[in-house]
Formats: sequence, structure tokens, C-alpha cells
Amino acid sequence: MASTTEPVPHEAFTDAIPHYGTLMSRANTRYPEGAICCRDAAGRAYNPTTDDASGYPAVGANKAYFLNATGDEAGGLDDSLPIEVQYGVFGFPISGADPIPGDDLYVVDNHTLSVDSAGGTRGYAGKCIEVQTTQNLKKAYCLMAPWVGGKGGPGSVGEWDIPITSFLDPDGDPLVKFADGASAVPGWNLADSEAFGLRWNNNATFNAVLAQKGLPSDLDTQRPLYVDLLVSKTGATVGDATTFTLTAFLSALGALHDADANAGSVSAAIVGNAAAKTIQAVRFTIAAADVPEGAASMTLTLKPTDGTLGTDDVIVHSVKLRGYRK
Repeated sequence: MASTTEPVPHEAFTDAIPHYGTLMSRANTRYPEGAICCRDAAGRAYNPTTDDASGYPAVGANKAYFLNATGDEAGGLDDSLPIEVQYGVFGFPISGADPIPGDDLYVVDNHTLSVDSAGGTRGYAGKCIEVQTTQNLKKAYCLMAPWVGGKGGPGSVGEWDIPITSFLDPDGDPLVKFADGASAVPGWNLADSEAFGLRWNNNATFNAVLAQKGLPSDLDTQRPLYVDLLVSKTGATVGDATTFTLTAFLSALGALHDADANAGSVSAAIVGNAAAKTIQAVRFTIAAADVPEGAASMTLTLKPTDGTLGTDDVIVHSVKLRGYRK
């Protein structure tokens, strides 16, 4: 089913909640009046495409027709045009199986909803309020607003800290204060009297650190998990485009504690010649297929990848687990 470029007439019931809000536009984007508006990772208004797989949650419907295009008055750049978004209950055609009131609905494109999340790739729209057929067109009516898919709601992104101070050495012993020198052993360090973290010497090989994290009970196991790091280096050596190696074993209720295969990976490289002390982000993706249903915990080890840090020291300042709520 193709995305519409025409107005989408429907009724909105908004008496009990704020009527509308504003998001800034994305570059070179058309927003048809009444079509579904999602919020992208940068907080901009997103027009869902055909068979949308962005995962961006719906926040409402476009209050009018908006065009942000190169050569147009708006200019076509990110944030060039404010997009007014109406909140409320909206009826849109259904793709696939019919929902019933209370079912979760997902965004198929900018004027279609489904009970199928497509393996967690579709954005969360909201709860089905009712289903009606008018002039032979069946529609699902859905409550859409920023808080429906916002923090704490279904489809929202959850963030859970893995405290730096919880890390141990691979044998389970406490870590010690960082010691400068040609060593594979990491340790605690207050860099430049301000930035606390786990620091590794420049070396050919590196010892890993060990931690454990219980997985949240409301985790959407049809979507990936992410392990995100904030890191810095003491120098700006171009050859030290450091990568990190993560091992991750997810143990599920009822399974053997050693039944899981490693779901970790090697990260993309940070920028080796970024200015010394610059904080950089590192992300690992744990595929949805590796995330177990039910009560589970994750055991992980982390280290700079051998052979990727020959001159500078590297410091890990924070470790967070990110995922989606059911």
C-alpha cells in the first residue's frame, strides 16, 4: 500500500487532552494533512513511508498540509519549518488482521495501521479504541499523542544504566586503581581530576572487564537491544581508531545457564585523530533473535580490541543498555 499525498479526512476526539503540538520538519519532506505523523530519533516530524520500518512512534496527525522542500519558501533543510501535529483518536485503514479494542497498533505507512509490528520494525501507534466500517472501508481508531509512545509507554525507548563501578575483572575480583605503564590491566581513573572511568593503557592486548545486568520485565523481545558506551582517548593518534569487543550471554528462565551463544560483537571504530579527551559514542547491537522472552539476565565482558590502541590510553566513562518497552 503506497503512502498517500492527498488529505485524509477523519474525526478526532480531543476534548480531554491538549489538542496539538509542534515538531520541527525534516529536510525535503511533504506532510499531507491528516496523515500520520511520527517522531524521529532527532525529535523531528517524520512522514512514514511505504512499508515503513523506521520504528519511529506515531505522535498524532498532521494538522494541515506542510511542505519543506528545496526551492520552496521553507528552504528544504532540517528544522526549516514547524509542523503542527494534532493529538487525539484517529481512524485509519487496516493492513492485515482486524484489531479489537485494546490491541496495540503499529504504523504501516502514513495512513495505515496494523496489529503486526513486522518483527518490531514498525513504529508504535497506540492502543486500538474501536473498529468501524464506513462506506465499505474498515478503520481502526487509535489514540495517538506524544505521551502514548513516549517515555514509559509501549514502544518507547528504555534506558538502563550499567554502573561503571559494578565492573569486575574476568575472574570476578574487584578492579584497582589505574597504573600507568605497558600493561593490559585496566583500572579506575579520575582523568584530569574531572572524568571518572575505566582506563586502559596503550598496549598490544587488553584484559576485559565483567558485569551483569538483569533485563527489564517490560522489554520488547521482538526488537534489538543496544549497549552504548561513552569513551575518550588521552591523545589524538590517527592510527588509534580504536574498536571495542563485547561478549554478551543472555540467560533465560528455564534454560541452562550456559545455553546461550555469544550475542556480542566488535564495534565500529572511534575517530582516532579526534581532539584528545573528546567524548565519543560507541554502540553495540544485540539482535532481537538473541533476546529471550521472560525473566532473563545478561552477562557481558568489554575491552578495547587487541591491536587497536598502540599510542593513546582509552577511557570508558559510561555503559548503558537501551531497548524498547512492550
